[in-house]
Amino acid sequence: MVYVPADLDSKRVVSVRRDGSELALSLPPNRYGMPRISPDGRRLLVENQGMESQGSVLETLDLLRGNARLTAAEMGTAYPTRTDDGEGVVFRRFRVPFWAAADGSGKGGPVPEGLINDYPTSPGPDPDTILGVRIQPETSGDIFLMSISGKFKFKEPSFGLRRNTSWMTSKRE
Repeated sequence: MVYVPADLDSKRVVSVRRDGSELALSLPPNRYGMPRISPDGRRLLVENQGMESQGSVLETLDLLRGNARLTAAEMGTAYPTRTDDGEGVVFRRFRVPFWAAADGSGKGGPVPEGLINDYPTSPGPDPDTILGVRIQPETSGDIFLMSISGKFKFKEPSFGLRRNTSWMTSKRE
């Protein structure tokens, strides 16, 4: 017999160890996406898309304690990534890049120089930067380095290596 379960849209977050064993994390069934692990391996950032399509929020799961808390409670958040030190989170809110403190304190705001066509993708080489993709009609998607604090305008990176880790480094100062 083949059937589709009634709760097909429900998802659980599962940790898979290197030996292939699985551990279901203590989050209620929901529509989760975009998991991002903190640099210290202790926290997991997930986009909770909600069972009733009310919009998505960001939650952080403490993997040691097993509890979850809201990181960015605003509806309409998407494409989250952590900063290099794990203390900040950058995401799109209503199509514009925003940042928030990862501790759930409510600190945060729009990312200076962020445009409607910018998608945060991964941490940059330091806690003030993230890598992103800027969608432009002329070039499609361009990878760039963005300052969360606004210390510099966005930079188009070139590929480079930094001891055991591949990083993008700016070709402009």
